[in-house]
Amino acid sequence: MAPPRFRVGTDVVAEIGKLRMEARLTRPEIRQRLESQYGLVLSDRQVGNLYELFAALVAGANLQDVELISQLKKQRVLVVSLDAAKPIRGDDAVWFVREVVSGRTLIADCLHSSTAEAIGALLEPVREFAGEHDLRVVGIVSDAEANIRKAVGQVFPRVPHQLCQLHFIQNLAEELRSADQDLRGDLRKPFRALRPIERSIQTEAKSGELGSGQQKAMKDLCAALHSILKDNGKAPFNPPGLKLYGKLLRLRKTLEKLVVGKGQPKGCVRALLKLLDVVDEVRDRQEWLQLYYEDIWEISEVLFTPGRNAKEAKKMMKEKREGWQAELVTAQSTDETPKTQRVLSEWERLTDLYWPGLFHCLVNPRIPATNNGTERAILALKQLERVLSRNPKPAKRFVRNAATNAYFLNLPSLPGEEFIATRRPHEFQQAAAYLKERRRQAGIAYQARRNFDDLLLHIATRFNENLDDTG
Repeated sequence: MAPPRFRVGTDVVAEIGKLRMEARLTRPEIRQRLESQYGLVLSDRQVGNLYELFAALVAGANLQDVELISQLKKQRVLVVSLDAAKPIRGDDAVWFVREVVSGRTLIADCLHSSTAEAIGALLEPVREFAGEHDLRVVGIVSDAEANIRKAVGQVFPRVPHQLCQLHFIQNLAEELRSADQDLRGDLRKPFRALRPIERSIQTEAKSGELGSGQQKAMKDLCAALHSILKDNGKAPFNPPGLKLYGKLLRLRKTLEKLVVGKGQPKGCVRALLKLLDVVDEVRDRQEWLQLYYEDIWEISEVLFTPGRNAKEAKKMMKEKREGWQAELVTAQSTDETPKTQRVLSEWERLTDLYWPGLFHCLVNPRIPATNNGTERAILALKQLERVLSRNPKPAKRFVRNAATNAYFLNLPSLPGEEFIATRRPHEFQQAAAYLKERRRQAGIAYQARRNFDDLLLHIATRFNENLDDTG
């Protein structure tokens, strides 16, 4: 049987979906496989259209999937995660609503506007689905964006809304990021003179000033320096500036021990020690950064230590906030640097913003502390698109395909011919209408980039035709 308005059978649609999502074949590879194994001749465009039909049918039937409903009913509760990916600045965002315990995608869609109303419309089917199947939503986890908090409050007003603790820690560290980057940049500057020192090692070895063992040790030391100068740590737990400072300090201490009591150091060693004096020049800035990063690390310990209850965590966080408040008053009264005042003020604001949603995971262990599960799923979808498109940076394809591909994540098995064959005509019509509208919008976007004036003329002509029809 062929789907309405399509010239191939449901078995072909199911086979194309399987070859695309299980075998990870491209459209030309699928076309060649169908022709060689089944004698079926299709164009690349037809293969792409049939796969899009398959994906749209799966997406449209997702919340009616018997297997998904059965799995969730065994859990009896839903923990919902909400996140978005926007790989292209100024383009649409792809939104994902996932069930945390099962790891299944409930809703995925590409939104032109991420307003509270649009996000609420994305969540509404989940609320209806939970009510229809007598499932209790016990928690929502997301970032702390204002529109997300507003939408969740409107759709799930009495459900605990956990705000991602890791994002809280990262937002605190964001206030220190530029200072850490500046520290790293200043630490790296003197080592532009490292190449001449490496050449002097060769010269001193040839003249006999350095023994073979000393030459090798100095060359190894320079190679290590090149490595740590390029090493990028990652805030908030391993900030690159502080990381580089610590390694350079240890390196200098090692060099000083090597030459102590051995008379005047060799020329290359003296030159290297002079470069390493940079750690003294930036020490005050390093100590300031270290002091405030230690506050962040203490907070992460408060939040992430296993077995800690909400009451204890709240008490410790409250004490930390009160300490910042007192420190800010002191900084303002003593005209301390604006940088310190800015950091403390922003930390107070962030703590107040996150506070209502920071501790739900410590009350109910089913609720995750972070949104990492959905972020990992987004990374998996990006990797999937790289494989499917044979493109290392497929941002456009991700925006176009991720919302449908998301439904295939963590599926026990792909829907087969039986699934396609049992779809009702109106489901095919809905899928076809969805794909038609998506292609129409993609065509308009292409024309707007390539031939904007002709597009405006076309739109004006259509508009005037409609006026004539209604006049």
